[in-house]
Amino acid sequence: MSPLYTLARLAPLLACTLVLGGCGLVVLGPSGDVAVQQGRLVVQATLLMLLIIVPVIVLTILFAWRYRQSNRSARYEPDWDHSIQLELVIWAAPLLIIIALGALTWISTHTLDPYRALRRVDAQRLVERETRPLVVQAIALDWKWLFIYPEQGIAVVNELAAPVDRPISFKITSHSVMNSLYVPALAGMIYAMPGMETSLHAVINKAGVYQGFSANYSGAGFSDMHFKFHGLDNAGFDRWVESAKGAGGALNRAAYLELRQPSASAVLSNATYTPSLAAYVEATANVNPLYSSLRDDAIAAGQQDDPHVLASLDRLRLVPAQGRALLVDVANAELMMLKDGQVTDTMKVIVGKPDFPTPLLAGKIWYVTFNPYWHIPQDVAKRKVAPIVLKRGVSYLKAARYQTVAAFGGDKEEPIDPTSVDWKAVAAGDVEVHIRQLSGPYNMMGKMKFGFDNDYGIFLHDTPHKDLFAKAKRNLSLGCIRVEHPQELAEWLLGHEPPVPGDDSEQNVLIGKQGVPIYVSYLTARPDGEKVAFADDVYKLDGDESGGKPATATAAK
Repeated sequence: MSPLYTLARLAPLLACTLVLGGCGLVVLGPSGDVAVQQGRLVVQATLLMLLIIVPVIVLTILFAWRYRQSNRSARYEPDWDHSIQLELVIWAAPLLIIIALGALTWISTHTLDPYRALRRVDAQRLVERETRPLVVQAIALDWKWLFIYPEQGIAVVNELAAPVDRPISFKITSHSVMNSLYVPALAGMIYAMPGMETSLHAVINKAGVYQGFSANYSGAGFSDMHFKFHGLDNAGFDRWVESAKGAGGALNRAAYLELRQPSASAVLSNATYTPSLAAYVEATANVNPLYSSLRDDAIAAGQQDDPHVLASLDRLRLVPAQGRALLVDVANAELMMLKDGQVTDTMKVIVGKPDFPTPLLAGKIWYVTFNPYWHIPQDVAKRKVAPIVLKRGVSYLKAARYQTVAAFGGDKEEPIDPTSVDWKAVAAGDVEVHIRQLSGPYNMMGKMKFGFDNDYGIFLHDTPHKDLFAKAKRNLSLGCIRVEHPQELAEWLLGHEPPVPGDDSEQNVLIGKQGVPIYVSYLTARPDGEKVAFADDVYKLDGDESGGKPATATAAK
């Protein structure tokens, strides 16, 4: 065989070697102690498995060579079928490997639990007791990373930094779809999920600039979700913080609403793959009439840069331009019924006090509840109910039509004896109690409730205190929304006159198959003819540029 022929056969292997030579082995040679331990785990697990794989490969080649057809000296036993010694080797060796792998995995799983605070800086040094971790809140947006440093008062986009040898505590979530935060040199990948918070504890041991990215496909702009992670000494980190603060800006609600919009490259990518570019542009530009009217009136009045106008426009982006929807304007304490973006009817509402603000939400109302129970919140039970029970006895509960139950929700609401409750502990906040107010003329929910799924327990409901709607300022509730005309609202939602409940028990009536969207918003600026009408920013949500909000800095994309 000529050398030239041999070289030609080895050429593909040499080409693969050159290509793989450009790959970085950061996972096996990282700069953070957690990643070092994870990389060592990969090596140890691989070596344990090779204890089986390598002998199998060697024996396969050996058997094929030894018992080849041309080897007449090999022992030939066509009737051989069993060997106890061979069976022991074949089964015992993998079993021992599995036991070793299981023990290694069990120990490392608990040692490297991302929710567990670090106990060591590296293999030689433990974390000192007085050392406080650097807290970083990581939020996956479409399609960029927002990192908030609450203790330093800064927020940065697509850039991350930490001092060398200082533990880092990440609090990770996502604005929309599931993502994953991954800095290979620092630690393993951790998922970021909307409505949830995951954690990661890690440390960087060497100064340098490392690559970070999202390792979970999340849409058209996924490839843009890269960022630089800087490992710095303490002085360098302090300079980096000051540089971020010097970039200016504040992460108020208006800035966040703008920041969370999809990156321009992702919008263009979506346009590339749409069946009709004209239809895509029209759908993207199509906004509800409230938005367009406020925008046009603000431009005509020269107020398009007013912070209240900008914040209200951002909130109105969520309201659909088609179909039916409810819009609760907390700033003006008003509910609007919309049809294709046009206001068809309005009514007054009572919303949360400044100390108990009504949160801004979006959801769907699926049913109307007649004769609703009032499930008393824990803070109300602690501050209002328990002290009266301690003063007047459990007879107060019966007079107020209060009933203690085992838990809230469906079949779990089994009544329990109120004398079995430790009311002193309830008043102290040490014990929770579940109290519901039965239906009746004095029930705080009134005759109807309009619930929708949300994390705050907020809903719309009737009230026996109709006189409060005559007040000009209606920030009077503990967060929930009381409606002025529940009968009219129920008729609009159902599309027909509400049925008359048969008795005093709680009853739900379904609103069609699609439900009705509801948007709880905060419009401190609204269109008013050819001018803009402003409302008081009672909750201070529109942002004060000097109000102590985190400074923002945006790294180069």
